[in-house]
Parts: sequence; C-alpha cells; structure tokens
Amino acid sequence: MTGIQGLTPAEYFVLHDSDGCATLPEILATWMDNGNRSRRLEEAVPDLAKAIMSLVRGGLVEVRRFELWPAGWGQGVRVTVEELKEASCQASSWLPDAQARLLVVGITEIGGAWL
Repeated sequence: MTGIQGLTPAEYFVLHDSDGCATLPEILATWMDNGNRSRRLEEAVPDLAKAIMSLVRGGLVEVRRFELWPAGWGQGVRVTVEELKEASCQASSWLPDAQARLLVVGITEIGGAWL
C-alpha cells in the first residue's frame, strides 16, 4: 500500500517523505535508513531513479541542478528528462559528496495536491 493509489512505494516515498524539497543524497539516505527498504546502494539507486523519472514525467516533481545548496529554488537550473535519466542512474549523483552540481527534487503544485 502506498498511501496514494497508483503510485509505487518509491514514488510515494519521494513525493511524501522527501519533505517537499530534497537532494538526491538526502533522499537516498532516508530511503536506506528505513529498515523495510533497500539496504544497498545498488538496489536503491535504480528504484529511486525510476520513481523520480516517473514523477517528473507526471509533473508531480521537478528537478533542478544547483552549484551550491541550500539555495533559493529559483537559483537552480531545471534539469531535462534526458539529463535526469543519465544523472540519476549514476551512483555518484546520490552520494553525500555530490555537492558540486547537486540535483534537488522539488514537489510541484500538482504534486502538492496529491499530498
């Protein structure tokens, strides 16, 4: 059960538990801290990347790239679906030391309505 009909557990997690605006490393850390979820990076990254791609395509979240974080949402550069697909599949994008050119997931107005 996801809490929102039609979303996978990973999609629901990203939408609900990422706190509205979170970096990929923060999302991964929170996902892996929950004992019911993937415990290895190799398992978690594909599940979370697929979830974020799906949410972006559905207009529920937006991903922006930042040189420094935290920063104002408007200071980030919107990431295209193709850029996101490539970056989200790379384990290095999800690691805590990914501070330069960090990807941040933000819930859109449509996504907020689902919550």
